[in-house]
Amino acid sequence: MASKHIPSTVRKIVALRSSHKFREVAKIVTEPTPKPGEGEILVKNRFVGINASDINFTAGRYDPKAKFPLDTGFEALGEVVAAGPKSLYQPGQAVMYCQYGAFSDYKVVNSNRVIPLPAVKAEFLPFILSGNTAAISLDRVQWAKLKGCHVIGTCSSDEKVQFLKKGVDVVYEAVGGEMFDTCVDSLALKGRLIIIGYIEGYESDKGYKPSRVLATLPARVQYFNEGRMQSIVDKGERTPGGPFKGLEKVADAVEYLYSKKSIGKIVVELGEDTPRSNL
Repeated sequence: MASKHIPSTVRKIVALRSSHKFREVAKIVTEPTPKPGEGEILVKNRFVGINASDINFTAGRYDPKAKFPLDTGFEALGEVVAAGPKSLYQPGQAVMYCQYGAFSDYKVVNSNRVIPLPAVKAEFLPFILSGNTAAISLDRVQWAKLKGCHVIGTCSSDEKVQFLKKGVDVVYEAVGGEMFDTCVDSLALKGRLIIIGYIEGYESDKGYKPSRVLATLPARVQYFNEGRMQSIVDKGERTPGGPFKGLEKVADAVEYLYSKKSIGKIVVELGEDTPRSNL
């Protein structure tokens, strides 16, 4: 079953060779629009999320034996526009998913691997997948406070200190490097350090693979709808070339993440009216 007009071709971003320098290896290519099979859906992506590990993937750190070119991107949010037999969702349903190849105008995914949403809103993307002004930590800080924890945050600039609110038996750490040492030094007796990433190492030759947790996502979506949690997205409005609209802006968005100037989840908007050029 299909709805709306579906183009005969779609565009996506692939990495041509192994490198942590995303812009140098990324290329927009065109291919025939895939059709959903049994249990699958075709999603028109409206927003894609930028992650520190986007360069880990293009560097081949997740799968050293991977063959290039590789589809890129992990997260997307959009609308189902076509559904195969026995699909769990029908056209018109808003969904969000984590799957390799998310940097694409349209994507076929298994319907049992997506998360249904009440609406197509970029603000839901941070709940999928840190410094405290990155999406993961802004989400987890609020979650911890709702559960009665006293939260102390760290970040990379005075500007971000002003953005954060006071909120260390447990440290939730995703930066690494000097920040890791700071967190260890700040632990209380019998305190716990939870490592979910190592962003300081991603641009090095070694890299590090982070973890992802989705178990509490439905509750966080509900809390957002009820106004009990906030979701902060950064679409690059404050950057010289912003806002981030279209696949052409993905490389800008990846570099913006590593500039350490972003606040919240970096999101690139996709749509029919976005400009088309090279990365």
